[in-house]
Amino acid sequence: MASPAIQQMFVRIFDEVRNADLITRKLMQIEITTKQLAIFTAEYEELVAAQEQAQAAQAAQGHGHGQAQGQGHQGMGDESGA
Repeated sequence: MASPAIQQMFVRIFDEVRNADLITRKLMQIEITTKQLAIFTAEYEELVAAQEQAQAAQAAQGHGHGQAQGQGHQGMGDESGA
């Protein structure tokens, strides 16, 4: 069961959405989608940074196994290999 704080937030937001007109609801959807994209992007950047730190630590310990630095991931929208 959800915590009381989450339940209160849901009721408040549901009432806000229910009372909004169609244009306002669409703007709410755009805002939500934009925030989701920002969260996904931030999480992606954190994962890449963690991976790069782990690779650097392995290389510093002499466990690089000859893998070229920067291999293993492509940046978002990087189509240079295509």
